Amino acid sequence: MLSIFKKYKNLMRHQHGWKIELKCPQCSHIGIPHYNGWKPNNRIKFGKRSTIFACLDCSHCGNELRDEAGKKLVELFSEIAIPPRNTHLIMWFVVAGMAILVGAYFGKSVIGDWAYIAFIFFPILIRLFNYRVASIRAQCACGNPKYVFMGLLGRTYCYRCSSCARLLRLRD
Repeated sequence: MLSIFKKYKNLMRHQHGWKIELKCPQCSHIGIPHYNGWKPNNRIKFGKRSTIFACLDCSHCGNELRDEAGKKLVELFSEIAIPPRNTHLIMWFVVAGMAILVGAYFGKSVIGDWAYIAFIFFPILIRLFNYRVASIRAQCACGNPKYVFMGLLGRTYCYRCSSCARLLRLRD
């Protein structure tokens, strides 16, 4: 049982990174920036604006390149479509959630308080949904999926496969 939770936790974890060339606005050097890990950012932007979590510096002069990475993320991912499988999972999640609430509400005289039923089934539903969405990025056409989380474009998660450079955009 413990290995199932460990597998789930590993599947949910994002591998952060950045392996795309950027142009430094200060020294005009074009190259792969120096990646210094990532840090949380609570200023998530909406629409066609990006949110970058990676700490990126110019490999030539050391200038911070977070804004340049944001522009590049918009350029790369704005035309990428969300896979239909992801859209179907979201619709399935909403329908299942409504079914739990309606079933619990109308079955309250038989089972008891409907809030207890929803309290039990919603966490299971959410974990199942997260697992199914994360399993999309565990598969790639190259056969060796190594998706790296690059940032958010609006409310969608942007990934790039390190093996084949395939771009993937998911809605969570």
